[in-house]
Amino acid sequence: MSRSQRESLWGVGLGLVGAVLGLVLTAAWWQWNTDDSMGFFIREVFWNGGLYQDSIVTVSVLMDVVLFYGLLHFNREAMARGVMVVILAAVPVVIYLQMINLDTA
Repeated sequence: MSRSQRESLWGVGLGLVGAVLGLVLTAAWWQWNTDDSMGFFIREVFWNGGLYQDSIVTVSVLMDVVLFYGLLHFNREAMARGVMVVILAAVPVVIYLQMINLDTA
């Protein structure tokens, strides 16, 4: 495996961590504004509250956009490519969540 491939793989991992961090930050924002717990947000709004799932995934992946820009700024193109893989993989997830939530609406 070449150095560029290893860095791209690290970028995918970093992108996944960034998406989870985005979810945690979204849950923290929700907690701050509603006085509900972060656990309530994850359990009831994200997992069981189908209406907002696609929006939550979209907002969570915005952290990866920031990571992508930062990696490009520091000339880490291979890692940025890995982060972009996670961003692009989130698109069909969002579309799927929109489709299943239209059926239940």
